[in-house]
Amino acid sequence: MYMVLEDPAISRTDELIQSPAHLILLVTLEIAVEDSTGAYMLLGYHSYDLGRMSGTEPDEGFWAPPFIGKTLPSPDTTPESVGELLDCIDNLQKQVNLTELREQLAYSLALPADRKFGEVQQFTELKRSPRDPRLVNAYRIIRFPLRGVGNRGRINLADPEMRKGHVFLPLNRLDDEDVITRRTSQTYGTDLWQYLGKPLPTNTSHILTQRSNVESLKRSAIRLRPSEFVRSETGLVIVADIANYGTASRYALEQMRTFDTEGRTIAERFRRSVATLFYEFVTSLGITQVHMAGDGLIAAIPRRHYLETGIAATVTRVLTKYRRVIEQVEKFNSHLPNASTLMGTRLALHFGEYRFGRIAEAASFSADFEGGAIIEAARAEAALREYTKGSLLESPGLDRISNAEDRHTLIVTPDLLTQLSENPLPLGEIGRLRMRIKESLVDAPVYRIS
Repeated sequence: MYMVLEDPAISRTDELIQSPAHLILLVTLEIAVEDSTGAYMLLGYHSYDLGRMSGTEPDEGFWAPPFIGKTLPSPDTTPESVGELLDCIDNLQKQVNLTELREQLAYSLALPADRKFGEVQQFTELKRSPRDPRLVNAYRIIRFPLRGVGNRGRINLADPEMRKGHVFLPLNRLDDEDVITRRTSQTYGTDLWQYLGKPLPTNTSHILTQRSNVESLKRSAIRLRPSEFVRSETGLVIVADIANYGTASRYALEQMRTFDTEGRTIAERFRRSVATLFYEFVTSLGITQVHMAGDGLIAAIPRRHYLETGIAATVTRVLTKYRRVIEQVEKFNSHLPNASTLMGTRLALHFGEYRFGRIAEAASFSADFEGGAIIEAARAEAALREYTKGSLLESPGLDRISNAEDRHTLIVTPDLLTQLSENPLPLGEIGRLRMRIKESLVDAPVYRIS
């Protein structure tokens, strides 16, 4: 079941097919932003799916514009016609301070006090509840269009590090099947739009089917600068990886058994434990500029985080926390049978400039790294990996790293060593690695971490 009660094809005297279980007021903020490629509508993920009611529906929640909901009091008499229902909601709505709800919503988005709104519009849907499709509710949609914010509030729209969970729907590509897919829902009795694999609520797709609404959003789009989508940083870049992880994981799957636990369960527990190691590592450093990749990570500590303590103390702290990772890896190793299954760790440290955030501006739906410092750190770790595997032996005086005490190695780039010139690392240097990785020449000392 789906009806927009203000539809000209529907008469006020039409009988309601089903009386609504609840009357709900939804106050929405319609926010359009513009980047260098075009205009977008800001959406958030209000709720995950709360349990599938039908095997034919996707097990997903809904993208939606920012909104706040309020259940209206039950009427004294049950409306029987469209007109009676609209009049009932109109009367109950008069008892609600819509401006107060709008301001609560704007405050939750951390919009500054100098925000500006356009003309308020509204419409009413009679439909099944997105949370519980067994219920039919009436929804009065109050549309507050945001027309402008001051400079201090713009970053909270751009959400550069994805902490607020915003995604942006491209208004120039609503007819592009590669962006928006449409499917008929038997449960909801109407077409559902899907973006990034998740449905849009019907009140949003209803608005966007009207060309005048789309053009109004485009005209009012708040222009955001590229720098508001991405943080440009200088700092310490960290690349870490577990060596021989695949072999150890395969051994756990195929060989490890207990009386009541299969190898698959042990292997899954092992993989979760390894993943937890790196999350605990970055948590102990207090950083969130992180990209996890299975048994490895790329992370960065911006210089603004250690202006008082300095780079040397920061590196020392990283190594201290990293030794906890090594300790746990060695605990895992104590359950493995021989040298061929033992795990090690590789750590690369670099210093330089990088960017973190929505690299593709509004088209991004995750925060990522970009920049020369990220590439240099990743290639230093790759050189260390190739050398420890013995596949590239181009460094005279640096033997292949294979004995037990050298399972945990560190490579430090010249750019970071320059920063540490007065504070040499208190580690045993194995030698100097000189190797070409792709178009880059890696020339840096290697240390053992014990």
